[in-house]
Amino acid sequence: MSSSIPPILRARSLRPWYVMMALVLAVTFGLQDLTTGCVATTFLREGTVPDVHAVAEQAREEDPYQLLLRVHEAAHVRAMADHAKVTFPLSVGRMLLGGLLCVVGFMALPGRRGSRALVMQALAVNIAFTALDYVLSRDMRATWIELFAQAGALLPPELPDRERLVSPEFWWGAHRTRLIMVELGMVLMAAALSTTRARQWFAMVAAASRDEAEGP
Repeated sequence: MSSSIPPILRARSLRPWYVMMALVLAVTFGLQDLTTGCVATTFLREGTVPDVHAVAEQAREEDPYQLLLRVHEAAHVRAMADHAKVTFPLSVGRMLLGGLLCVVGFMALPGRRGSRALVMQALAVNIAFTALDYVLSRDMRATWIELFAQAGALLPPELPDRERLVSPEFWWGAHRTRLIMVELGMVLMAAALSTTRARQWFAMVAAASRDEAEGP
């Protein structure tokens, strides 16, 4: 007895590789923002504020790079708490929009009808929100970098690149670079989903799904 592959499965198997990559990245970006926003929102509601210098003193006996990470995180948390009126609503927005991107990305992976448009809209909103977040959180980043630079004086002098790692200019540049990479990544995702082949694939899957639902 011979069996044939259902049209819907055949259509899904023809998905372009870059569409798959774009959707997986969209889900990953969304999940990361959902997690980050949820953690930040929970922390800001609890209101526990770390003492950056105390954290640095407690960690002085640890590996220098572990000390660096702990001080960097403590400075970030303290700066968020000091600017909670801005960071709390931004964290809620990041959590909601990240969750939205994650959900619609999952919906689009099998080519569900209408999902491409939803992903494109979610990407557009996230691109705009990321830029807005960067602009509105400038004072928070300034506090974060200043606290870290002050506590960074406790880092051992023999640590490689010590001067660069505690330099405010280095961290301002790192934040700008991160913004560019995130924004560029989402723009490339949207570009991949806007190609002719991507549109044709979604249309083909939608047609196969419709034919399967209507039956013989």
